[in-house]
Amino acid sequence: FLENNMCYIMDMLFEPSTDVISLLLAEFSRFIRMKGVGSISVDYLGGSLLEKKLREFNFLPIENEMDLIIYSPNMADNTDLLNKENWHFFAGDNDV
Repeated sequence: FLENNMCYIMDMLFEPSTDVISLLLAEFSRFIRMKGVGSISVDYLGGSLLEKKLREFNFLPIENEMDLIIYSPNMADNTDLLNKENWHFFAGDNDV
């Protein structure tokens, strides 16, 4: 959504392919520039693949306090939940 000349990305398709991510970010950035929007904000918590791609497109990390609560009745059997590389959370996911 747009507010005060800033575009907020609330969710994004995640395809674990650097080519797909690069194409999505390049075309989205071009579209936003054509619209005259001043900046883009992304709240993301997840694997390093997308973080690296965002940095390649000049997105800068900032300190942001985000609480995440996970419940699994079998947490000992689901250690994958504790690995950030398996996550893909955006601000739009905060109701899950």
